[in-house]
Amino acid sequence: MPSLTEVAKKAGVSIATASLVLNSGRRTRRVGEACAARVRQVAEQLGYVPNYHAQSMKRGRADVIAVALDVDYSGAKLKRNELGATYYGTIVGAIEASARSHGNLMAIVGPQEDLRAPDRGLLGIRQRRFDGMIVLGPAVHREHTDFLAQPHAEPIVVIEYAAKTDLPVVDWDEPGSVKLAVRHLAELGHKDLLWLGPRDEHTHAPAPRREELFRRHVRDAGLRGQSCCFERIQGSADYLADLADAAEGALAERLKNGPRVFTGVVCYNDVTAIGACGALMAAGLRIPDDVSVIGFDDVEAPLAIPRLTTVSHRLDEMGRRATELVLQWVEDPAAVERLRGRRVLLEPELVVRKSTGKCKGRG
Repeated sequence: MPSLTEVAKKAGVSIATASLVLNSGRRTRRVGEACAARVRQVAEQLGYVPNYHAQSMKRGRADVIAVALDVDYSGAKLKRNELGATYYGTIVGAIEASARSHGNLMAIVGPQEDLRAPDRGLLGIRQRRFDGMIVLGPAVHREHTDFLAQPHAEPIVVIEYAAKTDLPVVDWDEPGSVKLAVRHLAELGHKDLLWLGPRDEHTHAPAPRREELFRRHVRDAGLRGQSCCFERIQGSADYLADLADAAEGALAERLKNGPRVFTGVVCYNDVTAIGACGALMAAGLRIPDDVSVIGFDDVEAPLAIPRLTTVSHRLDEMGRRATELVLQWVEDPAAVERLRGRRVLLEPELVVRKSTGKCKGRG
């Protein structure tokens, strides 16, 4: 591999000048345009590539942001690929795009058998491998939430975390999102709604369960609400399909065992809503003519049949805002005082598609 010395010699400049052009692009104003062009041309001809580690040591920056994805690790095998879930994939993709736009790389950090993902990311920051870290709150192992409760001097931002922490958090207004879903169905004339979701919903206290928020907003709107719950899917290698199947099975059983009262179904997420649509169509019910269905996330919703009305978490925006916060901290360590305990709450967005319509009665 050619060295900087060889590039400088062939270009007829000093090593310092070649370094200014190739290793410190922001300072090339100190070198004439013709000279800089000649140095770059020689470097390209020789195949010279600047040494990343040398540049990193000189700048004191790795230009890498870690994303801690604390997947469920069991021995040498992953129970399931969390990144394969489009929910996390959407957030991570937004983080990568935002980091790239600021001249940074992104590294995904998972757990090891003896070290959870946030701990590995923190170790990487202290080793100068990463400049900062974004932790995906919903993926943090339930026995490891103490990490987020502890004070940290390193640049760390959390996405979606309701419990107390001094770290900056980017989240979405979950109570507002459920209210938005209920209000949408109410405005379409629906008075009897059904909640469909997992029985043992894991959230970080003190966040209320989404089902509880549904009941609260149904009551406040003067509507009638019931719940249809199923066991939460744990440790599944085909999580999304199993979640949809569980939702479909629970709603099918309810339709089979009694008369249908509800005309609208509010589902825990888009995947649950897809399962609900399967059960309703199998029972000969038309969506939305007989029953309206609404989900949350807006990840799988555009792919469903019919296309799902949903409440968007604005995952892209969450990823972008989290990246901006962590880079603010990286570039200005004094910003820690300004960012400590800060919560950025994004307003949800109702996305109306083909699965909701005006109530026409129970038929």
